Amino acid sequence: MLIGNRNMMHKTGMPLLFFLLLFLLAACRPARYPQVLQEADSLASACPDSAVALLHGLRAEMAEERRAVQMYYRLLCIKAQDKAYIPHTSDSAVLSVLHYYEDRKDRRHLPEAYYYAGRVYRDLGDAPQALDYFGKALEAMPQGGMLPLRGKVLSQMGTLFYRQSMYPEALEMYKNSLACDSARGDTAGIIADWVNMGLTYKCLGKPDSMRIYCLLAYRLNRNMKLPFYSGDIAGRLSWAYLSEQKYDSAKLFLQEALQSANNKNGDALYITAGILYQTLGQADSAAWYYQRLLHAKSIYAKRVAYGNLAQLALEQNNLGKALNYLHNHNLYADSIQKVTDTEGIRRMHTLYNYQLREKENHRLKSINEKNVHYIIYLSIGIIFLLAITIYYFRKRRKIWNSRILAIAQIKDEIYQRSRQCIHDNELRACLNFKV
Repeated sequence: MLIGNRNMMHKTGMPLLFFLLLFLLAACRPARYPQVLQEADSLASACPDSAVALLHGLRAEMAEERRAVQMYYRLLCIKAQDKAYIPHTSDSAVLSVLHYYEDRKDRRHLPEAYYYAGRVYRDLGDAPQALDYFGKALEAMPQGGMLPLRGKVLSQMGTLFYRQSMYPEALEMYKNSLACDSARGDTAGIIADWVNMGLTYKCLGKPDSMRIYCLLAYRLNRNMKLPFYSGDIAGRLSWAYLSEQKYDSAKLFLQEALQSANNKNGDALYITAGILYQTLGQADSAAWYYQRLLHAKSIYAKRVAYGNLAQLALEQNNLGKALNYLHNHNLYADSIQKVTDTEGIRRMHTLYNYQLREKENHRLKSINEKNVHYIIYLSIGIIFLLAITIYYFRKRRKIWNSRILAIAQIKDEIYQRSRQCIHDNELRACLNFKV
């Protein structure tokens, strides 16, 4: 009867165990999202404007989805907007997504959420907060993993330092970004890293290094036929040659950059053009480029434009215009001062480095503790084995001693018997002789 019940339990328990294993395997797998969201994610990098439009059309549909899908959808909206160079004007959307992934300790999406939080705060002008989130993004990544995102984070940190005139720190970040991009063969990333390093070397008083790195980027870009960067790199090369007072080469690359349909950094190019023509004494051409900069979105570009226009007006003895331009220059300089918190970002960078050191110390301490435990366990094991070995040899020695003693006793008995036999034989021989 017991055997029958056991067989019944076995027959009913096996399917139950099978389904339980399937459930556990399903629970361990990453959450699957609608195919359209995965397509939008891929589209965000290649064609962000199309991704923005696609995601906008899915808003009503996504409102009916489960919360995990909704949060992934919101993250993609932030990502597509960022890729499309649409400035972030609020942190409410990214913070809700970030808190969701933080609460769940989601290692899959949390690093990316931290990265875009940093991008949002960079657009909002809060450099220390942006740096803090970029640092958290690096900490949330698995060691040596997520190289594409790691390279972008390091590059963004370099740009933050660059804008705060912290050039040695910026250069270090750009070099680390280059290491990530080189490790995975990202040509576009390598080109951008070289250009950024060149600009940083220029600010460190090494214009020849800027020219060298920009030339490397220019040649690699032409060999790989990546037209997206052609105008930008030619503009940077023009600036490099201008810094070295090689005006013919500067003008040659400037014309190439101006003719390029793929120049994404028009502000920097117009600044280069204005300064070049101002240096060559062509005030009207210089003023034309500075006037175009007055309509730029960047307050940095406007500050440069107003300052140089004031200088041109002074050279023409037009004091009224010069004072007006100078007034606007000071207004934008004050605006830049408000969004520039060099001390704050230095403190954040110091804190970040301290946290890295603490993390490394904790890791080394953990390794040392493990090594101590290992040594203790190994010592206990050796002592235990030594005790067993001593016990074994002592036991074997006792056995051998008892055997040797037994053999000696047997030998002594044989000897005594032999002597007794000899004595008996001698006695019999004497008796026979007397008879």
